[in-house]
Amino acid sequence: MKYFRSEAIVLSAKRWSESSLILQAYSASRGKVSLVSKGARRPKSYNGAEHRPGSHIEAIWIERGKSDLYPLVAIDPLSYIRVPELWDGYRYAMQTLKLTKQTLRGEQSHPAGFQQLLRTMRSFRHAQQPELLYWQFCLRWVVELGFALDSVHCARCGNTVTGKHAEFFVQIGGFWCDKCCRNSKRTESDLGFPVTGETVAVIRRLESLPEEKAHRIKVSDQSRLEIERLLQLYIGMHLEVNNKL
Repeated sequence: MKYFRSEAIVLSAKRWSESSLILQAYSASRGKVSLVSKGARRPKSYNGAEHRPGSHIEAIWIERGKSDLYPLVAIDPLSYIRVPELWDGYRYAMQTLKLTKQTLRGEQSHPAGFQQLLRTMRSFRHAQQPELLYWQFCLRWVVELGFALDSVHCARCGNTVTGKHAEFFVQIGGFWCDKCCRNSKRTESDLGFPVTGETVAVIRRLESLPEEKAHRIKVSDQSRLEIERLLQLYIGMHLEVNNKL
């Protein structure tokens, strides 16, 4: 029997019995863990708020035997993360937690990914365009999991992707530049679709800007549709989940 203490973010909570909950949590040191919180559903439970999805906590649990369901010994809040009350902010915050839960494999810690999730969840509360924070998280999360997009270099010629038009290829996670789009022949295995130069530029900015600036970027309706489609297809193929809102 071993005791573990770790900073964590609650990804989801579901009823386990009349008085208890099972928490799926992203632990900074142990990755994704399943914790049983006994008595959490009782009316007089003093720490019920810490069980909500998105909560930033310190948890102590016991690992024993071969079970991957660990009894929670103690749970304390570390910082207050308020999930947005407006619908757009709320659904993108919940989608971020859902994507993390679906794609975090086993007890892989990914400390940089943990800090990215923490910063993103904190930023949703005041985000003017919460979808941009979600896109930014997706772009950085795939890097953490080993499936980084290359928005800088043309996958065909290697030059910087410039111009008013480009093409994104889901299978390789890269773009063709305007020149290659016009001059190169496609094969049946090329799963690409056209995007505007603005879309490529927005993706680059989301990859580099801090969260407090990322949600203020001006994005046209056309680029919004292209980025949503691009991320949905890419994450669906490489991480094997449906991230459609």
